[in-house]
Amino acid sequence: MRAGVVVVVLLATVGVADAGAWYYTWSCAGACAPNQLAIRGVSGPFASEEMCNDARWGDSRRHEFIGPGNLGGLGSCTEYDRAPSADDVGVPGTTSKIARQRYSLGLVGGAPWHVTDGTTETAGERTLGVDVQVVAGARPRFGVELGLGVHRAPVRAPGWMASQTMYVIPLTVGLTSSPGLVRARKLELRLDLGADMGFLFRRGCAACTTDGVEDISFVYVLRAGLDTYFGMYRRVGIGISGVFMFGKQGDRADALTPSAIEIEPPTFLIRVALLGRNGQLFW
Repeated sequence: MRAGVVVVVLLATVGVADAGAWYYTWSCAGACAPNQLAIRGVSGPFASEEMCNDARWGDSRRHEFIGPGNLGGLGSCTEYDRAPSADDVGVPGTTSKIARQRYSLGLVGGAPWHVTDGTTETAGERTLGVDVQVVAGARPRFGVELGLGVHRAPVRAPGWMASQTMYVIPLTVGLTSSPGLVRARKLELRLDLGADMGFLFRRGCAACTTDGVEDISFVYVLRAGLDTYFGMYRRVGIGISGVFMFGKQGDRADALTPSAIEIEPPTFLIRVALLGRNGQLFW
């Protein structure tokens, strides 16, 4: 009986010891793998995900693997029942999954929209709105972003009896880059650069429709700012950027359907955003 109890305890102990270990994989191709297609390996075991992430963020190979002539990086921390082998590590660049890189929820505000009737330009009230952006891409120096927002922009014109409340909905897609500037233990500063194009949908402003302004127009957006990430793993942060909008609604010179007025967006807006990013990518 005692022997049976001892065997059960030993088996349980072995099972606990084998389960719940954390590892991260790494791989590199190029100059870091001379005379080889790629080098691959596994680091661990670690007793917890936090310990694994600490080791992963402190691994000096993170910088070497993305140096000139290299292509690679560190995999995410994963719990295994057994130690993974180098055969479990994928070769860099072979995955077809598009990585979610970062995302943001922003508050946008600034100067008013302007209405021009050919002789007079009239400004409305200040612009205020919110937007969301999602970025896809495995490397922070390049990403594809999709944005959607709602801006409240009261406008007025000399011929109107009263000001009109206009809501504009920008739907944009474009390219973005987030190169690093400063990287410390619990703080990281990165540039936020973007160039987008898309559609601007207008809701409200019955007088705008009466004056021949269509509900949909094109918009071009440039963005430049600074993102600050903080915390042990720097997965969340705050960003401040300037947003430059180009485009207009309505065209008085259109040969087919000229409008009586043109509505132009403010050239410059300020965007303050709550940021989140994929901590499993190499930053």
